[in-house]
Amino acid sequence: MRRQWGLSARITMLSRNLRLVNSIIAYNSGSPAIYRPDCYLNYFRNNAFWGNDSLFGNDQCSSRHRVEYMNVNGDSCDQDYNIYLDPQFVDWELGDYHLTEGSPLIDAGIAGAIFNTSNDPDNTPPDIGAYYFDQTSASDELPELPSEISTPQNYPNPFSGETTIEFEVPEETHATLELFDITGRHVRTLFDDVANGRNSVHVSMNGLASGIYIYRLNASGYTLSHKMLLIR
Repeated sequence: MRRQWGLSARITMLSRNLRLVNSIIAYNSGSPAIYRPDCYLNYFRNNAFWGNDSLFGNDQCSSRHRVEYMNVNGDSCDQDYNIYLDPQFVDWELGDYHLTEGSPLIDAGIAGAIFNTSNDPDNTPPDIGAYYFDQTSASDELPELPSEISTPQNYPNPFSGETTIEFEVPEETHATLELFDITGRHVRTLFDDVANGRNSVHVSMNGLASGIYIYRLNASGYTLSHKMLLIR
């Protein structure tokens, strides 16, 4: 079930087919927050852990949950994209578990049929937790992009092999869309042509390894870029 827990009680995971995704496990005291007899029996990813006295009831989990990776937002995570950062609730002591604008849980979840999850109602990647942060309502507070160009986040994201990047220019101009890896190395040029209005570029990542990539749009003297996450 998508975002089944906001703050959880102790969870015992015994089934081989149990999926826990896009959930927050926080502020559990005493017994381990998660009991997993075997860390490899169930599907367990894109969750957030915070403020638990004890997290796992099995030492076998320690190697799997080392924080040695980075998710699409550039935050530290384990190999299953679980994060261990302050959720930045509005006021957890008063029971308001909505996320604030700076929360690392925003857009840090995963969508897809295999997970029985979807994008948030504001058409952004799923947030982790019971309540999503409405980026549409917050848009008036964010600085506006230059009127000459705009590009939203690619979709789907994260993705397993193919994704779509859209960009818009208000008048005819030459535009380039380039792909870089996380180290800044140029990987390939995705678009290099005259553009006008709304444009959609289908991107196949065949032959590329899993990881974070950056796509950069240059048009009308402006540059915009986004991170995206390829998962094999």
